[in-house]
Amino acid sequence: LEKAFAEVLGRLDAALEREASFATNAAHELRTPLTRIRLRAERAAAGAAGECRAELSAITAEVDRRTRLADALLVLARDETAGLGEAETVNLADVVRTAIASGERVVELAAPDEVLVRGDEALLRLAVENLLENARKYAPTGLTPAARLSSGPALVVLAIETPGVALADDERAMMFERFYRGPQAREAARGYGLGLSLARHVARVHGGDV
Repeated sequence: LEKAFAEVLGRLDAALEREASFATNAAHELRTPLTRIRLRAERAAAGAAGECRAELSAITAEVDRRTRLADALLVLARDETAGLGEAETVNLADVVRTAIASGERVVELAAPDEVLVRGDEALLRLAVENLLENARKYAPTGLTPAARLSSGPALVVLAIETPGVALADDERAMMFERFYRGPQAREAARGYGLGLSLARHVARVHGGDV
């Protein structure tokens, strides 16, 4: 029995490693041609005018969406239990402020000047941006999303509030599934259904959760 269980676990580990390797390789293979397409569209747009320029700008925006998808797949291919390895000191308050300032829609912020955590700044920024993007996309016009950052002796909490939005119980159970988008979400905005699962994955890599 011990030998049989060891063989099963070995095959399972190998299958999971192949799956993660496939996602990583696929994301890398996607990223290179997307970068080339974007550069060519930008060069063409520089010498274009009118409707042609608008179409090329639309192509560039679509390429950016696909690039973000490739980046998300790369992050999701990381093992949550593997940890971070080399971590740096990050001011999470600065990360949140920068993410709020870079978006088009106003987000109300309540945060101290400094909230220090140990982690990977690029990954944390990606998680925060995805949470804020969700709030901006789905909060009804006229209502302001909010971000509230606080810290205690052993815990840092970032709460993102999307006013005017309520989820049914069955949707709450599915909202962190990769590529899942509920009926209301599909009607309200475009997306891939990866934002929340990506944010949770990054949090868990850092020993936290969403």
